[in-house]
Amino acid sequence: MNPAQIIVGINDFKTLKNGQLQIESERKNDLENICVKINEVCGEEFVSYTTSLKSTRLIVFNVPKYITSENAAQAIVLQNPELNLKENEIKPKFLFENRKKHKNLVIVVNSENRKFLVDRKLIVGWHACYSAHYVSVTRCYKCSKYNHRAQECQGDVICPHCAQSHKMHECRAGTERLRCVNCINYNKYRKMTQVNVNHSSLDKSCSCYRSVLKKYIERKDY
Repeated sequence: MNPAQIIVGINDFKTLKNGQLQIESERKNDLENICVKINEVCGEEFVSYTTSLKSTRLIVFNVPKYITSENAAQAIVLQNPELNLKENEIKPKFLFENRKKHKNLVIVVNSENRKFLVDRKLIVGWHACYSAHYVSVTRCYKCSKYNHRAQECQGDVICPHCAQSHKMHECRAGTERLRCVNCINYNKYRKMTQVNVNHSSLDKSCSCYRSVLKKYIERKDY
């Protein structure tokens, strides 16, 4: 198949570890046309499909202590009538406390309701709670790499601060010895575009972290 003949634009084409082929494009219509063509020409050997975007998550900061996953949606709907929301349009995902012991709520909403809810103050109980996008990158705290969790990891223990083979709490590296295992691996395979490795892999300004975060955001239904 020649993409030029079916008039589509492709950003990336690569083979995944599970044997699948991944094709990326900025235009949804192009991906749909590619899938139709692959199924027509190679339907007996391959199955192609477009991935659906994931629902948006928002975080509502500093909700009252008595708010739970069971009553959160009702509280938001009843106390913010100007938004014309329905309870089934808000799906509480989980609650957690930050270091200051403030309780935060993570909710799932569709792209339409996101426009009304994000970056505004919501009345919840006696609190005026600020809301924002919530994007959480899956990170392994065993090998310090992305897209899997420690219980699934088959790699070695790697310190996120100095990229050495010991646990994080054993690290004694000063700022001059910080090394990011993800950026080190990136430079190993990308000889033409080297990135700075002198930082912790937990650093939010890390090039690899920002790249993974960007891909997570692209999969959300904004």
